[in-house]
Amino acid sequence: MCSRVPPHVEREPVGDSLRVRYKRRRLRGDRVLIEDYTGGRWALLRPPVAGRAQVESLIGQVQEDLATMPITDFREKYRPLMD
Repeated sequence: MCSRVPPHVEREPVGDSLRVRYKRRRLRGDRVLIEDYTGGRWALLRPPVAGRAQVESLIGQVQEDLATMPITDFREKYRPLMD
């Protein structure tokens, strides 16, 4: 199966193309929303414990990883948390 990521983008950090937001949900727990700059949803991460402190900690970690990791490594690291 072909990769959905162009080869020239595969090793570049994704911080320039994605941003992170806090998504508050009343009944199903808070989430971390990762979207592109046009507003398209890229991923919705659900931490194991969805309290405000845990979500804010995850946001900081995700922002650091977006600045340094290529998209393939980023996707593999956060796949278990994707909703």
